[in-house]
Amino acid sequence: MSYATPSAAEFPHRPGAADTDGTRSTAAEKVLTVLLAFAPDGRPRGVSDLARRTGLSKSTTHRMLCVLVAFGLVQREDERYGPGAGIAELAGLAPRQEPSPESLYRERLLPIVSRLAAGTRSRAAFSVLVGPAPRLVLSSGAAEVPGAAPVAVGHRPWHTTASGKVLLAFADQAFRESVLAEIRTADRPGVVSVSALRTELERVRERRVATDTRDLAVRMASVAVPVIGAGHKLIGAVSVDSRQPWSTVVDMVPQMRRAAADASAAVAGERQPGGV
Repeated sequence: MSYATPSAAEFPHRPGAADTDGTRSTAAEKVLTVLLAFAPDGRPRGVSDLARRTGLSKSTTHRMLCVLVAFGLVQREDERYGPGAGIAELAGLAPRQEPSPESLYRERLLPIVSRLAAGTRSRAAFSVLVGPAPRLVLSSGAAEVPGAAPVAVGHRPWHTTASGKVLLAFADQAFRESVLAEIRTADRPGVVSVSALRTELERVRERRVATDTRDLAVRMASVAVPVIGAGHKLIGAVSVDSRQPWSTVVDMVPQMRRAAADASAAVAGERQPGGV
């Protein structure tokens, strides 16, 4: 596709000249500013809207739009402007960006987590290790909405939560030892016994389930199971937080393990997530 070169009359702005909005910037900066103002949704916008989003005057915004229309990067739709065909052509030249692991998890695992929440009538979640600490990738149930947020229970360290213990127990040994070393050297005596935690992590690896009953005083119990992928590598943790009786929460473990198996298969792309 070819585009007509804009004339001087269509692009009278002098690079570096002060605009009526009091700023000094090059014509290239201004035209790119207008183009980027269509992000993130790309919906058509009027001149006034674009001027407000860019901080440029309406006259300058209109001149920049004329340039973008001439090059096919913007198209006019009545009194509004939207991204043009040239944008798609440029996008095709960019290297393909692979989806992030977290976005892949949200897409594939939300149905599984939602079904687990419905089946247990509790809050269900999927967490992964990101850097030195867990991150809640998505949750469902108990008025929760999907989203990314740090795993935390009040002011307690993450490795004392059910999901945190699962992630730490099945993580790489070097990482696990580094976390235990930080606990040992932390200036927070009495928060957790390293030897007791090490013993508990061994029990979690053996039983493939972690529990957290520290919040029973407020009628909240947590259980987590690992999601293991190819080569016995940890993918993440499926957890349930519930205000139901503890015996009922324990009975949820088989459902959680089925959800973890479905999550492992869904991440690998082997099959569609099944019911829980």
